[in-house]
Amino acid sequence: MENAKIVSVRVEPSPWVRAGRFRRPAAELRLFCFPYVGGGATAYQGWHAELPEWVDLCAVQLPGRENRFAEPRFRRLEPMIEALAGGLSPELDRPYALYGHSFGALVAYHFAVEVGRRGLRPPSHLLVSGSEAPQRLDWQASFHELPSAELSAELRKWGGTPDEVLGSPDLMTLVEPIIRADLEILVEYRHTPVPRLSCPISAFMGADDPIERDDVSAWRELTEARFVFEIHPGDHFFIHRSRDLFLASLRGALEPHRGELA
Repeated sequence: MENAKIVSVRVEPSPWVRAGRFRRPAAELRLFCFPYVGGGATAYQGWHAELPEWVDLCAVQLPGRENRFAEPRFRRLEPMIEALAGGLSPELDRPYALYGHSFGALVAYHFAVEVGRRGLRPPSHLLVSGSEAPQRLDWQASFHELPSAELSAELRKWGGTPDEVLGSPDLMTLVEPIIRADLEILVEYRHTPVPRLSCPISAFMGADDPIERDDVSAWRELTEARFVFEIHPGDHFFIHRSRDLFLASLRGALEPHRGELA
């Protein structure tokens, strides 16, 4: 059985996991990936082929973007997490890990807290990148209220939004409301201490990311289990610019969870 090949097939997932992509329903571990500010499930397009066959990539699709564009966007974290826990709970019937970049890291962490509060299966691992630990988040400036030109300038500094989008008024008209809604969640976020997670946490950041390293390594305070902190070449979006190196680390972090399904 160990040498049996896990076949990828198309299945119709819930709205919370991008429809029409390849799934590995018999895989040993599911990996839920949460998007960064303004992003959608396509942010992780292509990762499927770079992960081992025993991992089922589940790119999470939040309302108000891509194929869920017509749905109302969340502007506060708590209702988003409650909806996510309800929407993804049917997918928690086997071991799983959570991954999020930047804004997605905050969402992934609070999803882990919420499933614990509900008594659902806890994650096997929390993996985060490009994000301060929640207790270190402190967004004083109201970035979500900046005029369009200033917001575009800030986004260009962070490097996550393609130049063809920033340079197109038509495209910015579409994506700007999504970005503003996500930024509003960050600006309004206030951390409330909760019991530490029981699963390991792995935190990653780019060497040239403007966020402080101590703020990223502070994720260690949120787990009772093992903590790993890695710095990779690149800026805030090193997960794209140093993709091969980062995905190798991601595979290595997931490897200890192989066989948990048995």
